[in-house]
Amino acid sequence: RWTLNSRTDMLHTSWKHICNQDFISQIWTPSQHTKDAFINGGIEKEINIVPHGVDTDIFNGDAKSDSNLKSGKFTFLYSGGWAQGANDRRAVDILLRAYTEEFKKDENTRLLLKLNPAYGQNLQIFMQMIESLGLKPKDQRAEIQILTNIVPYQQLPSVYKIADVFVMPTKAEAFGLTCLESMACGVPVISNDYGGQVDFLVDRENSILLHKGEMIPASDMNIFYEEALWKSIKQKEFQESMRYAFDNPNEMKQMGQNSVQKAKEFTWENSAKVAKDFLENI
Repeated sequence: RWTLNSRTDMLHTSWKHICNQDFISQIWTPSQHTKDAFINGGIEKEINIVPHGVDTDIFNGDAKSDSNLKSGKFTFLYSGGWAQGANDRRAVDILLRAYTEEFKKDENTRLLLKLNPAYGQNLQIFMQMIESLGLKPKDQRAEIQILTNIVPYQQLPSVYKIADVFVMPTKAEAFGLTCLESMACGVPVISNDYGGQVDFLVDRENSILLHKGEMIPASDMNIFYEEALWKSIKQKEFQESMRYAFDNPNEMKQMGQNSVQKAKEFTWENSAKVAKDFLENI
């Protein structure tokens, strides 16, 4: 048994020989997207979906928000990595352009970026990356707040609960665990309609999905993205989706309630049960 991820349209060809060897009886992937990528990559073994999960004892609608981050402003939250600027799989550059061009300084909104420093960046580097985008001057754009501190796992819900909407500008995702964690805390999502997250994101029910992107060559420098495709994000569509969320806060709250219910279908207990069933049927 192997458990593997793929974030693009096709598993890298270097894995084909390994995955098709006789000693492998099953391959587990966390999403339909990843399963399709394995099939497209020429994998002939039995492929089963064992989804990731969320601990609903920690991530739930009753979690308390971080008092240090509280604001009366409508808050869009992004949480994740951003290592390669415009080449990165996470299109934070497009998120920043969409947000700063859509919202004016005097509008009651905030973009909170919780950027993961695990890839070697620090706050100074992130600020340089942001300023290189040529955004509006600070005194002319809506509020942007950046967090780079490591938050203990048990405290992550307090960050998610700050948000009115979680934004995930991803060009491809093997599963999209941060989307699921935010949903479990009652926060709806804006994300691409391509990737593992569409297994639990339901457009206009618990999320707003972006549909207008096109399949493009993956621009990440990682060798495993060679010859692979992912789906672009159109800035105008992103702007329109963020504006819709801001203009319809009551609908976002209802989507948040729907999100909590959907997340309950993707617990780690459920993942363990699915895995156990597959093991018993080998």
